[in-house]
Amino acid sequence: MPRYAISDADFDVLNAYLKTLSAQLSPGVDDTTIHFATVLTDGIDPVRRNALLEVLTTFIDDKNAGTRQEIRRAEHAPFHKAWRYESYRRWELHVWDLRGPADTWSAQLQSYYTEQPVFAMISGLGTGSWEPVHEFCNKNSMPC
Repeated sequence: MPRYAISDADFDVLNAYLKTLSAQLSPGVDDTTIHFATVLTDGIDPVRRNALLEVLTTFIDDKNAGTRQEIRRAEHAPFHKAWRYESYRRWELHVWDLRGPADTWSAQLQSYYTEQPVFAMISGLGTGSWEPVHEFCNKNSMPC
């Protein structure tokens, strides 16, 4: 392992951070998949909706295609590198469609999250205030 010159103060910060890490998987992550969500609300122009979903799904499909290659490579790796196989996870995008007034979105978001927890919220399109989505993410300590 490389050696780094690190001050006592920086070491204390790094040590505090490392103590916050857990061996438990984060919500929305299992042995094979990392789940992400994007939020879409009523009233979005269908062309904009399709454009956003096309960009997100193309990116995830491309990422997963690369992951497949790494999995194949790891499956045929020398015995001393076999452990690498388990580190590759497929990404899955869930589209959370919110309907109705913004004051009902929190309950809808919680319903989606209960059905399938996600690791992070990626982008989204909506009309009106995005505050209910932001508050939901903060409440669940979800990156968004």
